Amino acid sequence: MSRAILLGLLLLVLACSKSGSSRGGGGGGGDGGGAPPPTVDSLTGVWEGAVDFGSRTALFRFSIVEDAGTLVGFQYVNDPSDAGEFHLMQPFSGARTGNSIRLQTPTETITASLDGGLLVGVDPMTEPAIGLDAGQQPEVLNVPFSLTRTTRSVVFPDAGDWR
Repeated sequence: MSRAILLGLLLLVLACSKSGSSRGGGGGGGDGGGAPPPTVDSLTGVWEGAVDFGSRTALFRFSIVEDAGTLVGFQYVNDPSDAGEFHLMQPFSGARTGNSIRLQTPTETITASLDGGLLVGVDPMTEPAIGLDAGQQPEVLNVPFSLTRTTRSVVFPDAGDWR
């Protein structure tokens, strides 16, 4: 998928989420005035937390936009030389069903759940094939994470940032 198509898809989802967010509440239900349905808190926001890579600790950051259970966003990791600088790793799309979250990146499937305000899951990261001997398979490192939301607003990278 080209970068332009990916960016266009993300912008379309954002536009749909903004235009469809003010639905009217309308008529009476047949429940006789019972309790309203439980409110589901949107995952939209920036989620961040420390992860252990064995030899070093890093910070993961997920920028997520949710629209009716459909998720889009980007995954970042901080720079080992400058902890305050984050590098864009990859985009993702996915779905949320209740507290279960499934994110699909170009190279992996990340599973997580919302647990008391934390986004807890496992990222099956695959080491880069660069530097491996011919025929040697990249190693998959299951990286557990626990992220907290740092903000409820999201700013996606410009097209030039995604290389």
